[in-house]
Amino acid sequence: MISFKLKAPDGERFEFAADSRHVLVWEKTSKKNETFVQLISEMNMVALYRLAHITARQMDLPIPSDRGEFERDWVLDFAQENASVPIPGAVSIET
Repeated sequence: MISFKLKAPDGERFEFAADSRHVLVWEKTSKKNETFVQLISEMNMVALYRLAHITARQMDLPIPSDRGEFERDWVLDFAQENASVPIPGAVSIET
């Protein structure tokens, strides 16, 4: 559904994808009752970092369990594929 590329503080890179299970957890834990449709149409970095963190943790990738530390120290490359305005980078969305 959504592919991510992350760069760790030490420069190590990870590529992985969120599927429906990860999006479900993201929606269920959203404080604002956000939906996947809203994520796609009104994409923001807070939501993307949160989804990347949920996905990476569920996949047992070696990332910090603390989301604040993850947001502070890890780089999320960003792009939206199949969008009306392409953004270069490394988050891609399959629609």
